[in-house]
Amino acid sequence: MPEFSTMLDLQAQMMLLLAIGVFLAKKKFITDQGRACLTDLLLFIILPANIIQSFRIEFNAEIFRSTRDILILSILLQVLYGVVMVLIHTIVMDKMLMLGDSRTEVKIISTRSDEIRTAILAEIDRGVTVLHGEGGYTGEPSEVLLSVISNRELPRLEKLVHSIDPACFLIVSRVTEVSGRGFSMEKEYQ
Repeated sequence: MPEFSTMLDLQAQMMLLLAIGVFLAKKKFITDQGRACLTDLLLFIILPANIIQSFRIEFNAEIFRSTRDILILSILLQVLYGVVMVLIHTIVMDKMLMLGDSRTEVKIISTRSDEIRTAILAEIDRGVTVLHGEGGYTGEPSEVLLSVISNRELPRLEKLVHSIDPACFLIVSRVTEVSGRGFSMEKEYQ
């Protein structure tokens, strides 16, 4: 504990010198040249002397163990910090890249595909492509509606589709790039 009291004494001396300097400056006892001289004295003589004095402690096994433990802990914290920063950086970069041109592709298989197609065109103002498919199990022909929408429009489209046909088959996929009319080119209305 004597090391702590030595450090406290050194800090108290520094604070006392600082307070005296502020007091003398306020009372106009110190000129600009005197302030420069005292600053040099503090920075180049008193502060280095206090630093040297603070390191004058007796070295023993306990101090060595404490230093070793602190070093190991600091290395582990730096590694953990690095891993966390890489994870955060990766997540943020993925989100930022996905915000740019990412869109949502929706495939809808329904017995009421005409009504759903008309509603998407009218209410969401997105294009719809009708693909002709066949049921893998039943072998019956069916229509697959394909539409690419923005990520914000997905909840509205899902609500619209389920209001028309609650039993429809809906496939939602994220796509990273879409080009063409309505996305990278202006829409043309007829």
